[in-house]
Parts: sequence; structure tokens; C-alpha cells
Amino acid sequence: MNLPAFHVHLSAGRRASDEMSLSFEEAQQRLSELERLYFEPDGSFVWAGAGFQVFGMLYDAAGKLQYVELRGKCTLAAWRRLIECFVTINAAGQKSTIVVMVLPERQWQELQTFESLFIA
Repeated sequence: MNLPAFHVHLSAGRRASDEMSLSFEEAQQRLSELERLYFEPDGSFVWAGAGFQVFGMLYDAAGKLQYVELRGKCTLAAWRRLIECFVTINAAGQKSTIVVMVLPERQWQELQTFESLFIA
């Protein structure tokens, strides 16, 4: 199933002070494990495959990833594979929270809500 074209920001929360639980370098390492992904040292990347293409940019400060910008079109399976690059698991075994700001509307959505719009 293909997602429609999207332009979003991923972050750990809706407040400016919410940061993701991984560093720029950790995100870069995880992204580099995806086949056909090209990563630039400035944090920009493109991931393309049969029928999909996603452009992205990592934004970090103070040693932590602040948010990720994603734009493109892909399958739901590819989307979820990409999102897993930014998810961490804490000592209690809980996955980190990711929220989505849909652009240009600047509308916040929970990750599962954003994904469910394309499953129905």
C-alpha cells in the first residue's frame, strides 16, 4: 500500500524542548543500514527504491536529534522501516514516542494516527 505524497516533521513531542533519544551519529548509522540510501554529512539524505523516494534532513543540537524532516512518497512498509531508524527502547523496554507534524498545515498527529489515515 502506497502512502500519498507527504511532507512531515518527526519529533519526540510537541514542545520545542522535546528531543529525540538518539544522537545525529546514531541516526546516521541506522539510516546507513537501509539499502539505496544516500546520506550527506550535513544530515540530508535520500532513500529511493522501486516506486518510492523519500528525502530527509536531520536536525540536531546539544548532542541529540531534535527533529527529522521527511518529504516524499513510499509504501507503508518502507515508511515503517524508515521510522524504526529513529525509535529507541529505554531500560524498561518501552519504545520512544514519535509525533508527526504534517506540513504545510502544521497539524500535530500521533504516529499511529498519521499511519492509519493511509490504511483505511
